[in-house]
Amino acid sequence: MYLTLSKRFEFSSSRQVLNKSFSDSDNLRIYGPAVGGKYGHGINGVVYLIFSGPVDPVTGMMINISTAKSRVIELLSKKYDHKFLNIDSPPFDRIPPTATNLAMQIFADAVPLFADLLARPVACYLEDTDISAATAFVDGHIEEHHWLEFSAARSTRSPHLSEKENAELFGQAASRSGHGHNYRLRVTLGGEYKPDTGVLAAYDKSHSALSVFRDLVDHKNLNIDVPPLSQVPMTTESLARFAFQQLSRELPVARVQLFEMNNFFASYDAQGNCTLA
Repeated sequence: MYLTLSKRFEFSSSRQVLNKSFSDSDNLRIYGPAVGGKYGHGINGVVYLIFSGPVDPVTGMMINISTAKSRVIELLSKKYDHKFLNIDSPPFDRIPPTATNLAMQIFADAVPLFADLLARPVACYLEDTDISAATAFVDGHIEEHHWLEFSAARSTRSPHLSEKENAELFGQAASRSGHGHNYRLRVTLGGEYKPDTGVLAAYDKSHSALSVFRDLVDHKNLNIDVPPLSQVPMTTESLARFAFQQLSRELPVARVQLFEMNNFFASYDAQGNCTLA
């Protein structure tokens, strides 16, 4: 039997996100405010290293957590923690220390540390800010994640059903008076990844697309103020699909997760699959 296990780690460092071979205007377009400051800016990085392997029938463990903890903490301490990444931590003297590049490099550094074990790292998820993150996978695949928040009112109902049918199906949530949510949207980008840029979408493009979508739905009554939603069932699933459709016009979106509450979200992906959790 194989299991997966995720272990959380932290590090603090400083960085300047730019490529010295690019022009100032291109660096600003690709990385936005992260290029500012001659001596960089600080980040509190959070790393989740995901392991997979068989369960030892004697110990009942896939991996000794203490072993994983000591090895990764030593790695982070030597190369990443309290370092100026552009100077102290190769290859970031050559490539920009973006979330994607950091996730890829930390994963590459961690894999050899567990060559003596059956349980091996299979992915590295790295949060570099509270609204951006990246995941590097063992097959070389990389994902970039962006968060945005908005507040909106809605009446959970379908325009294709009668008042009675809506009330029976959606209960109190179908009230014409509506109700509100503080939504959190996680947008995951996929596509071609190049270490020299270290992003899947340039800052000017991603920031613009996310801002346009937020302005479209923030502090709005979704049934009334957002015309494309007026003739579709107003459910969390429909809103997640709408977010995907709008954002994928400008960005290489792999999937979105729309959190209606901390413990409830709808996910919609590029294959048209929708899940609730």
